[in-house]
Amino acid sequence: MSFSLCNKSAILFDMDGVLYDSMPNHSMAWSQAMAKFGMNMTPHDVYLNEGATGHDTVVRISLRDRGYEADASEIDEIYGYKAQLFRSMPQARIMPGAREVFRKAAAAGLKILIVTGSGQKNLIERVQRDFEGYITRDRMVTAFEVKRGKPYPDPYLIGLKIAGVPAQEAVVVENAPLGIRAAVAAGIDTIAVNTGPLEDEILASEGPALMLHSMNELSDWMDSALPVREESLKLSVIMPVYNAERSLRATLDSVLGQDMDSMEVIAVNDGSTDGSLSILEEYAARDSRLKVLSQPNGRQGKARNAGLEVARGSFIAYMDSDDVLSDGYYSSLYRAAIKHNADIAFSEIKRINGAGVKYFYGLKETVCAETVQDKLRICHCPPSFCCVNMIVRRSVIDKLGLRFAEGVYYEDAAYVFRLMCGSGRLVTVPEVQYIYIHHRGSTVHSHQTPAKQLDKYRAHKEVERIASEYGVVLPDKFLNITKKHWDLGPLCLLKIRERRGVETFRLFDFIPVWRRRATGQE
Repeated sequence: MSFSLCNKSAILFDMDGVLYDSMPNHSMAWSQAMAKFGMNMTPHDVYLNEGATGHDTVVRISLRDRGYEADASEIDEIYGYKAQLFRSMPQARIMPGAREVFRKAAAAGLKILIVTGSGQKNLIERVQRDFEGYITRDRMVTAFEVKRGKPYPDPYLIGLKIAGVPAQEAVVVENAPLGIRAAVAAGIDTIAVNTGPLEDEILASEGPALMLHSMNELSDWMDSALPVREESLKLSVIMPVYNAERSLRATLDSVLGQDMDSMEVIAVNDGSTDGSLSILEEYAARDSRLKVLSQPNGRQGKARNAGLEVARGSFIAYMDSDDVLSDGYYSSLYRAAIKHNADIAFSEIKRINGAGVKYFYGLKETVCAETVQDKLRICHCPPSFCCVNMIVRRSVIDKLGLRFAEGVYYEDAAYVFRLMCGSGRLVTVPEVQYIYIHHRGSTVHSHQTPAKQLDKYRAHKEVERIASEYGVVLPDKFLNITKKHWDLGPLCLLKIRERRGVETFRLFDFIPVWRRRATGQE
């Protein structure tokens, strides 16, 4: 197996039969749907046509069995019935080894995309939940994005465009002949993972670079095929910057004035329209530790993720562009993490506003927390989901597949909660402070709009889901969350609060007028 991933920067996965063991369900649904319309589609036929769009599959089988091409209305009827049958079947399991493959790909810095012929909306939505942190809808090519599906190269050519890489820097993981043919036609090296009943020779005839038989086998192979991430620095500090020209110089002076050796600061200009970028470029010209990235405005989550993609430190820290640090901040956190073999070194937050100074956590001594509950208690999590007052081992971030939610408020809730649940030891460092300067109009303290409230609700529900995954009991107060509210100026007219699956409608936010079981609709 001389083929390797050392020169690759993106990996594109098929979905059915690769990420999910869903092909038996597809096979049964296709067989029953085609039989209803007088055609015979065997499991062998299903795997041979896997990867094609539903439209193309119906056309192909109709020509073979009936000698003519089904018209558009019949195609819609057949595929609609097939989709209905598929949705009624038991949920397919995630392929064993698939999550580990994603984790290793992310740890190596590979961009991860999904390229599927599926138009099953429930599966497209599910994969974003099951592989959260790795996959978002904008990193997927589905039947809705293509006119010509596999075996044409179009889906993979679109995938290359989304990834922003040439074909020679990408690799595809496929389980079926048409998908392999499409990837090879796009000029991409392809790994065939034969998880179905077809003979190896059928897949091999399409020209894959490598033949394997399970995602677990792929995961094992990746250990020797992936490049080792270069971590020549102790710490990477990632800082989103958006229209921060009034505070940015003080922040840069503070972070670049730290006594931490072997450190880089990655400032991500998030579409600023003021003089922020000029200030960043001025500082970068005289301090090589500062690296500046620019992107269209995508909010903090996207900016932090962009910084993480290029970060080289063995520890990662996040900082906001209007805050400052006490002297020796990062060196103290780093020494504590190394001394106590901790995944997280956690500091006090000192808040300064017009009313004076407030300390968030009341840290008085160095404490090592081992259990999830102890870590959550120390960090006041929930309700606090603060990511800036800590440094975290990069290997833990990669192991957990941690990425921030993008394009939303409250982007750090799920990130911080999963970090606390899935990491090892946390050590407190009470002698230094992250200094938060309260600014009127900041994201957290600006007026609670309906959009912000919806993002907060969704963040709470995701934290509940993660808590269930790790067997964590959340505080009862946290489970009582505002779902919607209607205001008239400063007066709240009506608020819907959800708690343990029950919605309560509260007039003026204190008179309960109606209760119902939560609908699941937002």
